[in-house]
Parts: sequence; C-alpha cells; structure tokens
Amino acid sequence: MTHASRLSATLSTLGLAMLTARVLLTRSLDMTFLAWNLGLAAIALGLVVFTLERAREGRWWLALPAALTAWLFFPNTIYLVSDLAHANYGRGVMRWCDTAMVGTFGLAGAMLAVSCLERVREAVSARLGELAGWSVSAFVWITAGIGVWMGRVPRWNSWDALLSPVEVVQHTLHHFVHPLRYPSTWATALVYGALCAALQIGFATHALTPKVPSRVRERA
Repeated sequence: MTHASRLSATLSTLGLAMLTARVLLTRSLDMTFLAWNLGLAAIALGLVVFTLERAREGRWWLALPAALTAWLFFPNTIYLVSDLAHANYGRGVMRWCDTAMVGTFGLAGAMLAVSCLERVREAVSARLGELAGWSVSAFVWITAGIGVWMGRVPRWNSWDALLSPVEVVQHTLHHFVHPLRYPSTWATALVYGALCAALQIGFATHALTPKVPSRVRERA
C-alpha cells in the first residue's frame, strides 16, 4: 500500500466515523451524500489497481475496459474537495464540526487521487519512460477538472458517459469551445486540474527526495 493510499484509508475511516456520529447526534441524513461520493472515489482506485494487475498479466481485453472505466470514475476523487461548499449545513458548533468533517472527506479524496495518479504514472513510466508517464498524468489532470465541472454544473454522473455518450460529449464540447461565453466552465476545470497536478507533483517530488540516514543526521 502506498503512502497516499494509507493516508486516504486513515482519512476515510475518520470521515466516516465523524459522519456516523453526526447522524446519531442530529438524526439527520442531510450529509450522508459524502459517504456516497467517497464510495465513488474508492471505486476509481479499485479500478486502477484492477487495471494494472490485468496489464501485468497481459490480459489486455480486461485491462483496457477497466482503464476506461477508471478514467471516467477518477474525477470523483478530487470532486470530494468541492463538497466543502456544503460545510455550512449545521448551526453553531455543528457548523465548525461539519467543516472539519467535510474537509476530512476532501482530503481523503485528494489522497485517493494521488494514489491513482502515482500508480498509473509509475506503471506507464516503467514500460514507456518518464515522459509518457507524466503525459498520461497531465491528460488525467485536465480531464479530471472537466469532470468536476460536469458533476457540479450540468450534474452528469460518471456512468452517464457510458449510457448517453453522445449527449454528454455534445453538451461538454459546447461549453468548452466557447470560453468567453462560459468562463466559469474553464475556471472550474483549470482550478481542479491544477489541484490534481500540484498534489501529484508534490508527492512525486517528496518520493524522489533522498532520505538522510539517522546516523548522518545525528552527526550533523
């Protein structure tokens, strides 16, 4: 399990515990959509793991459809950050608790995004080189930002791209080929795409930083 995966598992557990406590205390289900969104994000990671395992086995007839589905579900990871818009449901102290809870879900989603991105980048880099690995990541950053906009504004779901692909593509292209008419579309896509990029580059850079042995630190 990668460092990002461990972080996402820890944050997911904490977030679900906080959500359970909120439901029991308030007897309200108005924030339970967070668990649903987290589940969709976890599906993306599961599909990435499945894809890479099938690719290693050379079972491309399973890996390619899984890769496409993982790509469609991936925006659900960083989408959790946008749920911070719902942190004002509660009143008084509950409002600040909600902020912490929604923030925890957002961080869990961010770590799931990093885990997916880094697994794919490392696999592609090992087979085709670093440039190919980062090129795939850049493509996913951009499309993830578009995916967040698709989920927030026209309210498309990941499976809509499979059930109504023509309608989804036409609607999305209409907004993105007219940036001056729909500036908020580009702004949303760029912000969340940049967030994905910053998270992955930060983690990748940290992973490449040479670790100083403890004896060297003690002598310093």
